[in-house]
This record gives sequence, C-alpha cells and structure tokens, in this order.
Amino acid sequence: MIHGMNENVRYCGVKYHVQTEDKGINNPSLVSIIFYGGTIIAVERICYKEIIGKEDIEKRITELLNGLHRKMIEALKGGAYDEKIKARSEEHTSELQSHSFISYAVFCLKKKKKKKQKP
Repeated sequence: MIHGMNENVRYCGVKYHVQTEDKGINNPSLVSIIFYGGTIIAVERICYKEIIGKEDIEKRITELLNGLHRKMIEALKGGAYDEKIKARSEEHTSELQSHSFISYAVFCLKKKKKKKQKP
C-alpha cells in the first residue's frame, strides 16, 4: 500500500514540494500540501470513509491518493495558486530579503500576467 507521495515540482523557475499522504483507516482521509520552503501554499483533503470495508480498498485508496497528488501538481502548474504565492510572498517581504527564489517566482508570475494581457 502507498502511504504517501513526495515530489519536487518546478514552476516558474522555482522548486515547490508536493506531499500527499494517507492518514490511515482510523482517520480515513488523504491530505495533499504544496510547500515552498517551510511555507504552505495550498492544502486539499479528501475523506474516504465511504469506501471502508469495500472490495479492493487498498487499490481504491491508492487511486485516490495518486489522483489527488496529480491534481495538486496540475493546479500549481496551471496557475491556480499564483495569487496565493504572490500574496504570501508580499506578506513576508522582510523574510524574502534572504529568499531570492520566491521573489523570482513573483517576478515570473507578474511577467506571465503581462504576457496574457497582450493581444
């Protein structure tokens, strides 16, 4: 059984970490988190109590876990968290002095936004 997945994903020149894990049968849920450094960018949860006791539960949980993990990566790469990344980085301006990569990510996001606005 897969208990979790960890993957580093590059987006806009910055490395993010996507962690998805099964909390177990006693707490039947999956949690997926996108991190930049120690900062949480996004969290999504899925409860799977309705499949407990059903046939092939391990296979079903694995499929749900893989699906959630891929969904989070696709959302990140699709720009779903761009505003959150930008807002989070602006909140921590003093901290950003020592973390130039997130500043670079904000620069890339602004550049990406300008390209979309051009006809």
